[in-house]
Amino acid sequence: MKQHVLIRDYAVIALGSILYAASLCFYVYPRSFTFGGTSGLSVLLAAVLPLPASVMTVILNTVLMVLALLLLGRQFAVRTLVGSVLTTYSIAWIELLPFADRMQTPWIWSDLVLAVLWIALGTALLFSVNASSGGTDIVAVIITNKKPSLPVGRALFISDILIVAGAFVLFGMETGICSVIGLILKALLVDAFMAIGKRLKRKRKSNNTDIN
Repeated sequence: MKQHVLIRDYAVIALGSILYAASLCFYVYPRSFTFGGTSGLSVLLAAVLPLPASVMTVILNTVLMVLALLLLGRQFAVRTLVGSVLTTYSIAWIELLPFADRMQTPWIWSDLVLAVLWIALGTALLFSVNASSGGTDIVAVIITNKKPSLPVGRALFISDILIVAGAFVLFGMETGICSVIGLILKALLVDAFMAIGKRLKRKRKSNNTDIN
């Protein structure tokens, strides 16, 4: 692989990881949203265990990262390891920002939209370069490897729906409904962003062919 392509891919991984982590710190954790993934499961576990959600996220990501190394290809495993580490440390750094706990709006629904947009964009960026932030994204990739015709957003929905259902039990109707809507929007937006990315790649390849 050409060096400039490799540098570009890892820059995309860094950007996607930061967007994902920022959404967690600014909106997901404070609002107790549960869109699935290790972040969602961490929110649920933090409600019943004496550990903060950020610590639970580190533990769960570590376990699933081991599975990625064992079950998926080397390139995906290495890039997911980078994405997972960057996401984890970005969470720790962003939580230290003086304005981190003041990013929420007065309206839960606007925070829901912002959280989903940031997470979906970050997830799509990572998937576009054969990487992920770790967690249940790894489960979604395993599902799509077994059934390539399944859109990745739908695979994310399948891997996360049971986690989201737990929001109804622990956080009540409002948060539960927000979490289900958020998961649906996340799945749709990830597929939409991925489709846009593929069209842009095809257009870039077509332009390069025309030039040559």
